[in-house]
This record gives sequence, structure tokens and C-alpha cells, in this order.
Amino acid sequence: MALSREKFMPNKLCLIKINRPGLSLFVALLALLFLTFPVSAKIYKWKDDTGKIHYTDSPAKIPKQYRSEDKGTETVKAGPADPTNPVVIILPGMSGRVMEVPLVDVNGSFFAEVLLNGNVKASLLVDTGAAMVTLSQKIGNQLGYASYGNLPKIPFNTAGGTIMAPLITLRSMKVGSAKVLDVEANINPHMGAMDGLLGMTFLGEYKVEVDKKASKMTLRPLNNRGEQLWDGKSAEWWKTRLGGYSKKAWNSARAASYYKKGDPVSSRRYKLLSDYYQNLYYTLKERAFRADVPEQYVPPPLRHDK
Repeated sequence: MALSREKFMPNKLCLIKINRPGLSLFVALLALLFLTFPVSAKIYKWKDDTGKIHYTDSPAKIPKQYRSEDKGTETVKAGPADPTNPVVIILPGMSGRVMEVPLVDVNGSFFAEVLLNGNVKASLLVDTGAAMVTLSQKIGNQLGYASYGNLPKIPFNTAGGTIMAPLITLRSMKVGSAKVLDVEANINPHMGAMDGLLGMTFLGEYKVEVDKKASKMTLRPLNNRGEQLWDGKSAEWWKTRLGGYSKKAWNSARAASYYKKGDPVSSRRYKLLSDYYQNLYYTLKERAFRADVPEQYVPPPLRHDK
């Protein structure tokens, strides 16, 4: 672009003259600048005939039959985002998926095939009335627990009375395509020929429906559709789970301190329980850190030294 410039005078306005051939080029460049500058964006949501919701950044991508507002088309976001208060658009897919697990019917009792720690298979009786996953001594041995002297123990009611069952943590537990990490479980030496019970420390991670006629179990995510998730878990899940582990560790530590002088056996048992739940807390807190869970959903541990 050809430019002619008048003599530059200090503290005076520098005048730039543009000859006529270069004027059109200058205007074109100016228009291009404004066209390429970020403008307010919109994201459109539309629903098809099956009820499935779709998202797009252009109304041209919406099929013609769904473009009118009475067909369910709406604008999700308009205008530039405020950097101090960013907008997060939550897609329906974040809610998780429904999983079906085949069951084996044995005289009206239903068993599910499970995979423990990625390498031990077991057939567990589905029992929504069992507070915890319970494993037989045989399965415990396959998991590598040859002795239980250093494990925390909890009271467990059996037909023959109350026993103290060793408490363990399964690194992972998979039932069908459903997988849960760091599952609380106990080992019961009085399970007979059964491998154990599929209890609520696994089943409680889902909405459970057992179809006895079809011999199948349906597992649905606990969160609501469209709810914000971190590592597949809602804010309430993180708060409740971390807070629960911390409280159990704190209560057990207090009990250990209470029995320290008069009942050293009970004191040691509660100390092991406190260490167990404290370890679960910090393991889960590390997961929360990796998943970028906001701090307000990660309650701090209760102090055990008071």
C-alpha cells in the first residue's frame, strides 16, 4: 500500500495520507480485522423424535424439521463468556450409562459373576440387605490374605452368633461392565460353599433393579441427568464419602484412646480401624485431586490427636 507522509513535527499529530488505490485495500483489511475478532457465540440445543438431545454451535447444523422453537430448539448460551464466572455446559452423556448384568438363578437365589482386583473371579449372592461385600475364606486366600492378625475387624452376625470379621479393601471390583474402586469388604470364614455376598459397598454405588423373571440386574447411575460429575461422581458423593471416612477414622481413634489403659486389645482393634478408614480417606482424596474436584467438595480430615 503506497503511503505519503507529511513532515513529522514533535508533539503534533502525525498525518497519514492514503492514496486512492490503497484506500480499498485498507478498508478490506479493516473489515477482515473485525470479521476475525471474537464475537459472541451461541450454542443451540435440539431434541429429535426419539427424545435424544443434541448440541451444536450453528443452527444450520440442526435438521430443518427441528429448527422451530416449538420443536424444542433453544439457545443454551449467548454472548462472550465472563472470564471471572465461566459458563460450563453439561452434556447429557456425563450422567453415565445404564448397565445390565446377567444373573444365575440357583433355587430362587441370584448370583452375579464378579472380578476382584482384576484377577480373582467369584460368584456372589446379590444381597441388597447386606451392608457390605462379604467374601469367603477361600476367596480371601486367593486375594492373598493368608492370615488376618494385622487386619482391622468388625462384628458380623452369623447363624452361629457374632464373629469378628477381618476388614479389607478391594482395589477394584467389577460386575459386568460396572466397576467400583476401593470397595470395603470383609472376610467371613463361615460362608460354607458360597463365595460370598454382593452387598451395598458395591451395590450402593448404583440404583439397582433385579428382574427375577429375566434373571438380570440393572445398574443405573445415582446422579441426575445433566448433573456435573468428577470422575463419574457428583459433588454430593465426594462430600459424603470423604466425610464418612474421616468421621469413622475419628470415632475409631477416640475409641482407641478411651480403651488404651483399661483394655489394650480393644484399643488396638480400634486403632487398626482408625488407620483403615484414614487410609481410605487419603486414597479417595488423591482421586479427588486427580479429578480436579473443587475444594468445597473435599472436606478436610478430622483431627485424630484431640
